[in-house]
Amino acid sequence: MAYLSAAHAARYLAVSERTVRNMIGRGELETLAAAPARPAPAHVADVLAVRQQQVARELTLQRTDAVALARQTRAMLRRERGGVNLPEDLAAYQQRRLALAPMAAKTTFGLAALSAAQTDDGCRWCKAAAFGRLPGMWAPTVFSEGFRELFGQDPCQVCGPSLCARAMDALRARVHAGGGGLLEARAQAPAPRMRAEPRPAARQAPTPARPVQADDGGKGMVQRRLKETRARLKTAERSGDRQYATQLRRTLTALTADAARVDGRDAAPRGRKACGTPVGTRCECHTSDRRRQQ
Repeated sequence: MAYLSAAHAARYLAVSERTVRNMIGRGELETLAAAPARPAPAHVADVLAVRQQQVARELTLQRTDAVALARQTRAMLRRERGGVNLPEDLAAYQQRRLALAPMAAKTTFGLAALSAAQTDDGCRWCKAAAFGRLPGMWAPTVFSEGFRELFGQDPCQVCGPSLCARAMDALRARVHAGGGGLLEARAQAPAPRMRAEPRPAARQAPTPARPVQADDGGKGMVQRRLKETRARLKTAERSGDRQYATQLRRTLTALTADAARVDGRDAAPRGRKACGTPVGTRCECHTSDRRRQQ
């Protein structure tokens, strides 16, 4: 933000222009010039970060979070339109729905993301980024479950890499701290022949200016990848592609181990057999019994 007018600052903070001018008059918002009023962009971003932190604390006191707020807001924004079909009528309807959005949602997600959530086609993450380039608007720069719930979809192949790169690096360092782990090997492996979808996007930790949801340590991403890998394995087995099925089984085994590490538990079975051998380790006890019976 190289330059902001009072109207731009109001749009950035999701408040009215009169509210911004009152904040300037009370000294709550720094300005670069008095006539006309030009709020300092850096201070406007700091004010937004403080307001977002206040909303996060209020949600915690109400025993809810940004994901639940996003779910409620999306249901309100995409409520049945009741026969509104003409473009001009649809635009007016969307403006009315946007005005009725909760202030907590406007502060947490921003007007660009709320406007993108109302669209019916294409990647809403990309559209939010396009809206965010308008004067006084901002868009999500990292992946989070809150924005995912608001948009109802994962980032596409175009915007996904920039949104998820840092989160994938953080998760890889958490699961395989020594480097060269299974997640890194899978990230560098070529795409299988039958895979029609891109890899699911990972979550990124929110920046101070865009707090949306507390980091869950990658549990949600790993669980989604487990579910998708099982579905693809079933498809490969039905189609008779043994090579791809074998590769998916290895991936499924590695993901199961990753999920255990992210959850903080040991993936190996515990306990010992009657002979003292740990459970899950092959021994000769049962083989010898069967030979004696024969």
